[in-house]
Amino acid sequence: MPTLADAGAAGRAHVAGRLSNGLTLSKLVRDLVGSWDAGVFLSDGQQAPADFERGGVVTAGRMRDYVVNWIADRAAGGTFIAEDWLAQPADPGVQRSRSYFVFGQEIYHVAANQPTTADVDAALRDAQAAHGVAFFAVCWPEDEPHPAKAAEVESDVLEALATRVTLVGVDAYDGETYAVAQPN
Repeated sequence: MPTLADAGAAGRAHVAGRLSNGLTLSKLVRDLVGSWDAGVFLSDGQQAPADFERGGVVTAGRMRDYVVNWIADRAAGGTFIAEDWLAQPADPGVQRSRSYFVFGQEIYHVAANQPTTADVDAALRDAQAAHGVAFFAVCWPEDEPHPAKAAEVESDVLEALATRVTLVGVDAYDGETYAVAQPN
């Protein structure tokens, strides 16, 4: 059975480092994670290896199902957002996505209003790139309507979302699993 293992300072550094390579929302949240609790999803009983980049640490099995369920539980009552680090608004794959908004040329896949496990899984799959992903659970501002599919948002929306993040996650161990950070 997969578990969330404590990743400590090395995990926080990994999350912050990956966010440095992300889109605008990642960069707005990056400095917050230094004081948050960090963990990494591993096979039962494993300790988090110090190098979060090299794969071969997670055994095959139900890891993705476990992680997506865990994330959906944390996003319940809020909104789940996954950054698409490669796509552009005109890309056909993006246009087929279930729900997303745009900031400039940046794509943010969304599962809003009580996202289910299936909603979170779809947003993660839409956003997952070969070189990584960053995702967030946020409490969407009550005075800000959720954007329509493919709608353009202004920077003030991303700035407001960054102050309401309750969970941030990035890929770890060569994409085998995810490292997460959340306020303590």
